Amino acid sequence: MQNTESRPRQHRFGDYLKRIREGRKLSLDTVEEMSASLPERITKSHLSRIENGQATPTFPRMFTLSQIYGVPVTQLAEKFELELWQGVGEPVQLPATIEETFEKLDRLRMAGNYVSMLRLVGPATEQFHGSDRVGDLRLQYINCLLHLERYESAKLEAESLLGCCRTPRQRIQTLIAFATACARLRRSEIAQVALREATTSLASVPGDPDLEAQLQAQLGVLLALTGKFLDSAKCFERAHEIYSGIPRPYDACRAQINYAVALAVANEIKRATKIIAESLIEAEKSGFDRLQALALSHLATLRSQDKGVGEAEMLFLRSNQLARRSDYSLVIFRNAYHLWKIYRERGDDSSARSNEKTLRSYLLRVDQSLPEASAYRTYVNGDRES
Repeated sequence: MQNTESRPRQHRFGDYLKRIREGRKLSLDTVEEMSASLPERITKSHLSRIENGQATPTFPRMFTLSQIYGVPVTQLAEKFELELWQGVGEPVQLPATIEETFEKLDRLRMAGNYVSMLRLVGPATEQFHGSDRVGDLRLQYINCLLHLERYESAKLEAESLLGCCRTPRQRIQTLIAFATACARLRRSEIAQVALREATTSLASVPGDPDLEAQLQAQLGVLLALTGKFLDSAKCFERAHEIYSGIPRPYDACRAQINYAVALAVANEIKRATKIIAESLIEAEKSGFDRLQALALSHLATLRSQDKGVGEAEMLFLRSNQLARRSDYSLVIFRNAYHLWKIYRERGDDSSARSNEKTLRSYLLRVDQSLPEASAYRTYVNGDRES
């Protein structure tokens, strides 16, 4: 096993900012001059300290740099956050071979531990940079970003990888990841173009059910985002069938959950409840904690509609126990929102305040299109009847 000692994370973020500045042929003096007209001025000496890892940029200064460099502030903020995540804990222990690295990454993926995956895949990409499979490592990194809902960063990484894919299969997978990020960023037309190219390219990789299942699953996401939930459900159902036949139990279970959710939104409550209960059994049996947390959360929502809030409360609490193990922010926020509503209606002010504290701390970390996030923002902005 190899111990990888990486540079301090603030230093690596500083290197990233320096590369952007130099790529735009801007001197430190020029950046200081340009910042004078913006709300937060940055001196050349302070920017030099940031680039050399001797200072950490505040959000207002990050916003100033985003304006000068023409880079979305979300991109800079996500990059900074990712560097912090990757610096958590002890130095990463790299497996001796790239094959062992992929095996370890797959175990982490099935455990839903995407932060640990990020911490492993970065050093692994550097260690095995000469391998033919380095593109596959980069794909692992992109998929981590997608699952951690860092869609802007995932889109940029996918765009970069598209220019150097070594195989047709790798290009198709990258197009799917790119389409996923664009769809989540509400850039549906771009996502559709990417998926059409991926579908056309599938003919060059015949007999690859995994790729077909990935395409079906992503098409399901895109259809759901455009409100075509029954069509979306059919795509997820097909993806589940393909993954089950390969077999790929984790991906099959995830597709089954998405299938149930699409049915639920389309008001097929009875079918949705049956399918989500089946996926929960599979997730528990296989030890897929992240998927178990997700299934419990959705089952709680469905149960609250026909069996009252008592059972729903217990399911939300069980889901939260699992979700907090891997800091599954989307599920934690979703559970906290529904528990907050339950406790408010019950008059349990202490429990309601506890869950509202969670909502406030996680609000900016979740996809803002999440219905619970939208509803809570409406409440915070003044509609206290929500």
